[in-house]
Amino acid sequence: MFGFFRKNPVRREAAGLIRMPPSIAPEVRATAMDGGGMVFLHTGTGKLFTSNATGARIWQGLVEQAGLDSIAAGISSELGVPRRQAEEDAAEFVAMLEARGLISRERARA
Repeated sequence: MFGFFRKNPVRREAAGLIRMPPSIAPEVRATAMDGGGMVFLHTGTGKLFTSNATGARIWQGLVEQAGLDSIAAGISSELGVPRRQAEEDAAEFVAMLEARGLISRERARA
């Protein structure tokens, strides 16, 4: 995968928000690149982001609404990496997508 920053988790539940399964932001367009990577365009901000093939595999899992455990298991099996490493990398990538507004995992409490 490519490098990105780890951040401490924020207790958003205390701020009146509930964590939900990830959903793709409606302003996001994603296109596969040669070599297996992916390009993401956030049409609301005009910003472009790229990922390698592993990031593209995680994105595809999110599009298919697969759970993070399932996505990590597939990556572990396909690439022969330890399951724990696949889980950590997938969670980190999802956090990066969320931080950039490409996915959302929250909704306001009723």
